[in-house]
Amino acid sequence: MKATRLKIAALGSLGVLALAACGSGGGESAGGPTEMNMCNFAGDLGEAIEEVSAGFEKEYNVKINWCGGTGSGTENVAKIAASSRNQIYDATLVDIQNQNLASSKGLWAKLDSDIVDTSKVYEPLKAKNDDSVPIGMITNDIYYNKKTFEEKGWAPPTSYQDLVDPKYCDEVGILDVNQSYGLYTVLGLGGLTKTDAEAGNLDAAWESGLKKLSDAKECFPTLEVSSGGLEQKMQTGQYPLGTHGSVRVLPIIEAGVPLDAVIPEEGPFLTLSFIAPVKDGPNPELAQKYCEWFLKPESQKALMEKVFFGPVTPEVEVPQDLQEFGVPTEDDIDDLVIPDVETVTEKRSDWTDEYMRAMG
Repeated sequence: MKATRLKIAALGSLGVLALAACGSGGGESAGGPTEMNMCNFAGDLGEAIEEVSAGFEKEYNVKINWCGGTGSGTENVAKIAASSRNQIYDATLVDIQNQNLASSKGLWAKLDSDIVDTSKVYEPLKAKNDDSVPIGMITNDIYYNKKTFEEKGWAPPTSYQDLVDPKYCDEVGILDVNQSYGLYTVLGLGGLTKTDAEAGNLDAAWESGLKKLSDAKECFPTLEVSSGGLEQKMQTGQYPLGTHGSVRVLPIIEAGVPLDAVIPEEGPFLTLSFIAPVKDGPNPELAQKYCEWFLKPESQKALMEKVFFGPVTPEVEVPQDLQEFGVPTEDDIDDLVIPDVETVTEKRSDWTDEYMRAMG
């Protein structure tokens, strides 16, 4: 437990340091717009969120302060927790598993049904406790650098098991298990099925996947803690093979980097990004309106086109060319592997301890 406490303490310190970057508790500036403090993702995804938010700022006369850091869901939650006694944050972007973990700790405000209409959201995608809004569907993809694979005569990857193949030693980029993408990689290595995922029967897959990763740990000198950091190394070719979310991989492909994305034969894992209104934040009504902003068809369409999120409502259809590119659709929901979030939240602390011991 000592290692876990140290890690949590370090994240808390990041949260405290971020308070300075965001300024004070927000609210209306004298003669100017209302200031709101938000925790965002990093990389291209974070830039797309800021672009979509620009319309919100204009419509509601708001200035959003984007608080610095690595932009991981884990760090964003740590920031919210660190300032909970005198909350300065209004809302945060967060991944599905950290969303539910923070929900269990009471860090989010309940959605106001008079402002936020979640009736239009596909039922399987809704937050369990009605305290966050999903903004887009993501698949957990295997990516590979086509140029590197061709030069080395390697066949394209097809399975999570390829990640621990000795021939790729030191070539594989994955995130640690504090990120949904990293957690799903371990469960995928363990062969988690859709049926067991939904039933919460995760232990066997976790144990099997962690053993496979641990047995090959010498080939993973660094397990990335930031989605944005892994994204950068994918672009430079440092990691010609790995796993990451479709909203991270597909924009890089579109930019011309010679990557390709593969749905592993174990099945397409689904993850989601959420916008969560922070409990006791300085601008509660605006935070609710900000959540609703992401459900507007124009916001959903923009996120689909900019970073290839799968829309969370039927109001936006995915064009055929984007479906072929890898954007998930309503028709994919029934086939996606979605690990039960309540089970993951319950086991998260123990799994983190096991992971740190196994990979340390």
